Amino acid sequence: MKTRRGFTLIELLVVIAIISLLSSVVLATLNSARLKARDARAFAEMDQLYLAIMNYADSNNDTLPNPVPLRSDGWADLSQSTSTPFMDNLVSGGYLSRPFVFQNDNYYYYRLGDYTSGSGNDFCTSTIKAIIHFYTYVPPKYPFTDCGGYNQPSSGGQYANCRCIP
Repeated sequence: MKTRRGFTLIELLVVIAIISLLSSVVLATLNSARLKARDARAFAEMDQLYLAIMNYADSNNDTLPNPVPLRSDGWADLSQSTSTPFMDNLVSGGYLSRPFVFQNDNYYYYRLGDYTSGSGNDFCTSTIKAIIHFYTYVPPKYPFTDCGGYNQPSSGGQYANCRCIP
């Protein structure tokens, strides 16, 4: 009587199929966790930016930092791969510990101006001086509000988040 050694081809194929199915489930879960972690980081960084701006204003007679360089629409794009004079001023003044390193698919903006409710910025209920604006794949969480007032993602699946600076 001959003893059988090893595995049959069918047994090996079944094991490979099970391993590939499990790995695809794990990869999908990891991607979801990566997006949530990125959004959590964005909220934390914008909280830090808000505190830095408020500390700057407190130290400079309620004058907010100038958003430079400005785009043509008046917004300071903080999503650049290199640091901006706006961020450099906050870091050199000790208001931020380091400039933020932004993700490729996240866009952060800061705008200085006089905004009032009813002027296209109905997400803020009182007169404000500046806005921090950024995008995430999750809906806004307090103290951030939905910039558009729709609480719906854009066609790219991102939510517009704003925080008003009084």
